[in-house]
Amino acid sequence: MKTLTDTFSALRKKNRKNYTLYFICNFTALLLITAYSAILTSPTVLLVLPEGGDSRKQAMMIFALACIGCVIFTIYAGNIFFRMKSRELGIFLALGTSKKVLRNHLYKDTAVTSLSASLLGTSLGIPFAWSIWQLFRLLVVDSTEMRLVLDFRCLLIPAAFILIILLFAFLLGRRTLYRTNIMDVVNEEHKNEPVRDVKPWYASVGILLMILGGTAGYFGPTIYQVVFRRFSSPFLPLLYIPLFIGLYMFLLHIVVRGFGNHKKHPYKGIISRSMMKFHGKQTVNNMMVIALLVAGGAFALFYISTLQTSQAMQVKSTPYDYSFHYPIGQPVPGKEEIADLAKDYDLSIKDYKEEATILLGMSTTVERTTDDGKLYTVYEEFANEGTFLTASAFEFLTGQKTEVAPGTYKAISNEDETDTYWLTSDADQIINMTTMKKLPVTFDGYLHYSLFSGRSNYYVLNDTDYEKMEVGLGDEWKEHQVLFNIDGEDNYEFADKLFHVFMDALGEKYAISSNYDRVVKYGRSVNGKSYFLDEPKYAADAKVDYADCDGSTFRFGWKYMPSFKMLDSTDFVRTTAVYLMLFFFITIICVMAALIICYTRSISIVLNNRYVFEDLKRLGASPAFLTKEVKAQTRKIFFTPSIIGMVAMYFFFSMIMYANDGTISFTEIASLLVCLALLFVLVLIIWIVYNATVRKMKQMLGIQQPKNMNRVMQLE
Repeated sequence: MKTLTDTFSALRKKNRKNYTLYFICNFTALLLITAYSAILTSPTVLLVLPEGGDSRKQAMMIFALACIGCVIFTIYAGNIFFRMKSRELGIFLALGTSKKVLRNHLYKDTAVTSLSASLLGTSLGIPFAWSIWQLFRLLVVDSTEMRLVLDFRCLLIPAAFILIILLFAFLLGRRTLYRTNIMDVVNEEHKNEPVRDVKPWYASVGILLMILGGTAGYFGPTIYQVVFRRFSSPFLPLLYIPLFIGLYMFLLHIVVRGFGNHKKHPYKGIISRSMMKFHGKQTVNNMMVIALLVAGGAFALFYISTLQTSQAMQVKSTPYDYSFHYPIGQPVPGKEEIADLAKDYDLSIKDYKEEATILLGMSTTVERTTDDGKLYTVYEEFANEGTFLTASAFEFLTGQKTEVAPGTYKAISNEDETDTYWLTSDADQIINMTTMKKLPVTFDGYLHYSLFSGRSNYYVLNDTDYEKMEVGLGDEWKEHQVLFNIDGEDNYEFADKLFHVFMDALGEKYAISSNYDRVVKYGRSVNGKSYFLDEPKYAADAKVDYADCDGSTFRFGWKYMPSFKMLDSTDFVRTTAVYLMLFFFITIICVMAALIICYTRSISIVLNNRYVFEDLKRLGASPAFLTKEVKAQTRKIFFTPSIIGMVAMYFFFSMIMYANDGTISFTEIASLLVCLALLFVLVLIIWIVYNATVRKMKQMLGIQQPKNMNRVMQLE
């Protein structure tokens, strides 16, 4: 005699396909999340992504969104799973089986399915991460630096995810089982969620609200800063609320009314629209999540492509192979020492150039912040430190014909002038920080040279003015700038050796952060105030750690960091590999989560409308007509939110680039073109999954595909 356990076991084997989707969703989610967690905790990744940096914050933010997406699609898959089991549970209840007994068996069934899929995904996540890691190691010159070191902390996120999934699975099972009416359980598989009709203006108003919310959310902080003279407010994210309201209204219009003018063609697509309307609430909610996930995946793609395109073009355009600056009098390697070192690597140096520079104080109007966050504008005599060289020195180093009028100065930026934010363009005097001699000056525009842009704020003076300001200046305010090329095939070993020799020559005394400004410090002391970077809580920001000289925090933050094209290009490859791994993984998780939600929602259409399609068959509807109705609904679910997410993110990125400096540079145009190409790839992937989903739905509905599909559809 078979027990209830044996019966459940037999049903489990017979209805194995009902468990497939739920199992795959659990497995896929844990596989990706575990792999990403393992990669994120690798020392190589932690070196590239500086602690507290924007890139690490953005990676974690989008990963959090992706995890939420994985939770959502796994819950949806669980909901479908329990709908498929509802009839079986209803029959047991009708036969007199108690809910307590069924609950225990259902919980056991759910736990076994969830845990087996989750544990399998988690166990394979580590090898999957290792395989991906080895693939990306091929992009790295020094592969020994790309070691995947596992940390037990990488299992914390998967463990938390498993607990959340189990919790929701038990709640869904309990909700399915504990119905007051047995017929509710039996008919759960076919339950609808109708929505009321919406007005035709929902779409246009929704679009306007999306534009308003996106614009307000992006420019709101800047406007808030100007109006209220504060940097930010915890309420500013609320400005994005109209965007989500508009998105919901637009999607609701699409689900209920569809596209096109129904006054001219009132019966066009009426069946598909009606079917979507009767389960529209959940569909709209799903499409909202899909749009956000696709937007998150597109952001990850755009971020990596934009960053790497910019870095690649910058490294390629560097005019000298080697460049460094150092405080005068320090025992750094000179021309002869560098030449001798180069010989050890079968290299020689050429085009060696060296010029003196001086560091001066600059007086200008600046914005400061009070202790309570209030912004105020004040004129400061000792506003910031600038590195100055003569017009003739700049001409000698760069080959650019340069003239600077007496009493003026020019700032050095890149060709696109995208780094001018950090340069002082309104100083009215410069100061010798030893003698306190002052020289009135006016700004006279920008010069362009990529090696000096964004580094120590370089400026050019008239030769005579430079000589005046140099008189009596202490050696601690003097530096030298060195440029040279390599004759022969440059190699990483030489560049790395020279970098460490240079770093060791300067010593710990000069392990100074590029944020540390001695002029500002002096100005504070004159006014009887302390310099904030000298305070204990900011001590870590004032210096860099020589032990971390291979990390991005050091290389982006050291005041005397040299520019070696070989090191920069190698670091670029390493950084590229790391960013590709992280953000590509995020893209995979976001897009896969979105596609699985699309798939599960489409399968729900089959479950909800199976009898409608059967009735249409009995009324004589052809397979071509039924296929068209299936596609009409599935296409909305797949492409409407996906296109919205991709287009919104593309315009968001374009807006960011334009808002940086009011123009779109050539590098930014190249980045946007790369982003556009990636969008086409993403659309292609969505199209492939869409077609596979349509085939699955037709199979479930028993729709036979006619051979001459186009001919039949025309007749219809």
